Amino acid sequence: MGRQAIARLQHRTALSTELLTAAQRLRLLREKDQRAALTDRQKVQVALYVLVRPDADRNDAERRTAEALGASNRRGWQVAFRAVDTTGDLAPALRPQLARVHDAVSDQRIAGVVCASRVDISQDDSLYTDELNWLRSRGGFLALARNEAAL
Repeated sequence: MGRQAIARLQHRTALSTELLTAAQRLRLLREKDQRAALTDRQKVQVALYVLVRPDADRNDAERRTAEALGASNRRGWQVAFRAVDTTGDLAPALRPQLARVHDAVSDQRIAGVVCASRVDISQDDSLYTDELNWLRSRGGFLALARNEAAL
């Protein structure tokens, strides 16, 4: 969403973010962080991250990874690695592959993370916001194939 689109959205909501839905606020925050993290970058390296249930079939992880890959390819980003957690809805701080992604962001080996949808991080607004804040604090970003309203 570009700056003009954000301005139109804010204008339609009487310039108050209080009138935005939680999903809209989270999307605006995520996209702002992404723009800031990508400033002055020629080459963008990302990790694809997917979360699936422990009992999910292999096709679920492959489908979600392909969706994240498509989003990355459309933006011209290079995929440094792919990470899949099969922990289900375990808190993000407890997922081993997300920890691997965090290490790469912290070490600046990658600029950001690409997921199929926000459920790869968390459906809980507070946990999702915590992840966005963590990434921002390290100069990273989160990109999604589907926006926050589409799970």
